[in-house]
Amino acid sequence: MLDNRHIMLFDLYSSGHHVTYLRQLCEYWINRRCVGKLSVVLSESYYYKHKDFLVFLQSHQTKRLHVHIISGFILLENGGGIRNILKNDLLQKKVAQLFVEKLRPTHVVFLYMDHLQISLGYSLRFNYDVALSGIIFRPTLHYSSIGYPPASWKERMWHIRKKIILRYALRNKHLRFLFSLDPYAVPYLKKLSNQITCVALPDGYTETPAQKVPSVLRSELEIEPKRRIVLFLGVVCERKGICKVLESLDKLPTSTQKKLCLLIIGSAIKNESVRITKKVADLKRTNDVQIVWKNLFIPDNCIQDYFRCADIALVAYQRHVGSSQVLIRAAAEGVPVVGSNYGLVGKYIVRHHLGSTINTTKADAIAKALYDWIENGSLGSFNIERARAFAIQNQAEQFASTIFNTLK
Repeated sequence: MLDNRHIMLFDLYSSGHHVTYLRQLCEYWINRRCVGKLSVVLSESYYYKHKDFLVFLQSHQTKRLHVHIISGFILLENGGGIRNILKNDLLQKKVAQLFVEKLRPTHVVFLYMDHLQISLGYSLRFNYDVALSGIIFRPTLHYSSIGYPPASWKERMWHIRKKIILRYALRNKHLRFLFSLDPYAVPYLKKLSNQITCVALPDGYTETPAQKVPSVLRSELEIEPKRRIVLFLGVVCERKGICKVLESLDKLPTSTQKKLCLLIIGSAIKNESVRITKKVADLKRTNDVQIVWKNLFIPDNCIQDYFRCADIALVAYQRHVGSSQVLIRAAAEGVPVVGSNYGLVGKYIVRHHLGSTINTTKADAIAKALYDWIENGSLGSFNIERARAFAIQNQAEQFASTIFNTLK
């Protein structure tokens, strides 16, 4: 019975998309007056990074919604490598075990199941019949079948390892539903387990009203008149392609450089900050592209303003697995993208006519795409109606309703 359901949302990460998805789910629960009880388990880092979100949740606390803040557990937010992933996996397992046994929910949703798979496969078990479900962001088991074979033996071994770990995770007796942000992965995920139901999940985007009109924002950013704005938004790191983007600027003719402004919105990860900051400083001295870097966290309700003042958006990820909010946000504003031809990002750009796909691991390819756009007006397969239809398919309402309606 829905009256008796008690859903626990669990996510100890606080960067990037994590707070966005949590807010969408909680707003849907509150606004739709969903039946049952919702417990939200978060890390203490939300106190420092997303105070406004905590204030929102706490202002709506009732018997139907309660927030639990975990102290003393710090995850490595941008730590890659198997060792750091394993540390985060085991730490989340410890906290999840503690709170499931304390709160006794009927259903737990892990909002980032990718870094809990090892524990799900080998040790995360409970002494009562609680149902577990989770969102998987980066499945790769289907990539060879849809045209993206491993580029090296190292990547091949990474794909094999991920498939083995996922196969064991899906054998957890408590698992009921697996939500995938990659719809192409669903048929392949279903083959790994007869026990669970796999569901394609829209990548939720919340439409927000303008905080500042483009001309005002452009003036505040001190962008020079007549410069065309190329937007790079998100975590500023090599994996997201910023190094290749910066390298590409020197490959543009001087006449083209003088027509462009590279607008970087987002902060650099700690271990790459010094190197990227130095590269930006060097380019400002030697290159005629205007570079404006807003090196700080941008609140969710302000992000869309940057797309509204952009002429084109970059999705320069380096062999990225999974979806991209940049694609959806750009599409919502009718802004074309230059993006990776690899994986789900590449599939979406082509299928929904969002712009140009290139090999973003090559600085020459990025430079050529920028040159073709600024000098020849080339936008690839961009179609503004198709782009906006894609954004509508991925609105927050679709994301939240898919999860809560599945859990009925």
